[in-house]
Amino acid sequence: MATTGPGRIQTRLTLLALLGLSWMLTAVTVLPGNTGFAVVSASLIIIGAVSWETLYQAGRQLRRNKEWPRLTPRPAFGAPLAIAAALGLVIGLTTDTTPPPAAIAGTTHAATASPSAPRPSLPAVDPAVRVTPIAVHIPELDAGSSLIKLGLDANGRMQTPSVTTPMQAGWYEPGPAPGQTGPAVIVGHVDGATQPGIFFRLHELAAGDRVTVERADGSVVTFVVRRTIRVPKDRFPTKEVYGRTADPELRLITCGGSFDRTARSYRENIIVFAQLEGGDGRVVDGHDTHDG
Repeated sequence: MATTGPGRIQTRLTLLALLGLSWMLTAVTVLPGNTGFAVVSASLIIIGAVSWETLYQAGRQLRRNKEWPRLTPRPAFGAPLAIAAALGLVIGLTTDTTPPPAAIAGTTHAATASPSAPRPSLPAVDPAVRVTPIAVHIPELDAGSSLIKLGLDANGRMQTPSVTTPMQAGWYEPGPAPGQTGPAVIVGHVDGATQPGIFFRLHELAAGDRVTVERADGSVVTFVVRRTIRVPKDRFPTKEVYGRTADPELRLITCGGSFDRTARSYRENIIVFAQLEGGDGRVVDGHDTHDG
């Protein structure tokens, strides 16, 4: 029988330590929060147990060969028990017992609400107060984005987010803010950089769907879609989109139709008209602002 000498034992333990440290470093770097901590803790337990088992078995080997003094016999159950304890630690630290957060009022699509359950009361929105929007969410399309401020370009047209970041939506800052009286405008790309954009499925929105906008003061305003239209860009309904309204409204705009390779743009616009939940969407007049 081959003799397990101290040199071979040292080599095994060194390799075990190096592999363990590499694994723990990877776990801390890649895994989130409690998961990384649990894996590291479990790894330390297993490494310690396996090291002890290695020393114990080597001691028995050398004792039989009379190379080491007699050791007190111990049961070889350390590694299995340590592995079981490590698994228990991982499960305990990574199991999330926190109840899911309550849904934001007004963000659930009407089709999923219980017909017998009354809708929660909506928070009061002061249409005279201008609050900066910070994010838009469309549950029906599983789409959402933070909002950047947009203005006018050198040609007097509304700016759009960079086409290199097609998942970024923007709010037309010179116009009303969402929740403020008038038509707030949010724009986004249908695609860009060879990938779908934030409003890639905007044409699917129908009457009754909901759009929520988070605001800088922590409030959330909900808009209900009235209709979705597709129009040629050279016949953009400026007055209908930007005209003054009696209540807070929302316009979502993106490109659509066929792609004009010469102009390097789409030939149509997709426009969604939505009104503040609880509003009547009455138009006061058609105020011609600019070509969008």
